[in-house]
Amino acid sequence: PSKPDRFFSANPLGNDIRPEGDYMFAYTRGYYGEPNDIAERMWDYAQKNYLEFSGPVYNLFLLDEISITDRSQYLLQASVRVTKV
Repeated sequence: PSKPDRFFSANPLGNDIRPEGDYMFAYTRGYYGEPNDIAERMWDYAQKNYLEFSGPVYNLFLLDEISITDRSQYLLQASVRVTKV
């Protein structure tokens, strides 16, 4: 944790305000670039519950190399704005 090897921006455009609305959230653990199948599971849940994605899926690491030494325990929060179909 004392020597991070990656830095990133949650939103590369620098606009940190997300549109208002209803959001779906999901969490997974793992190293950068390994979000597992979280987006697909969110999509499946949305389809089964008559929801539609209304924008990009945002990925934000809540726990990463700054606070955890075990890379497999990094905590990713994925969120996407949804609307009812």
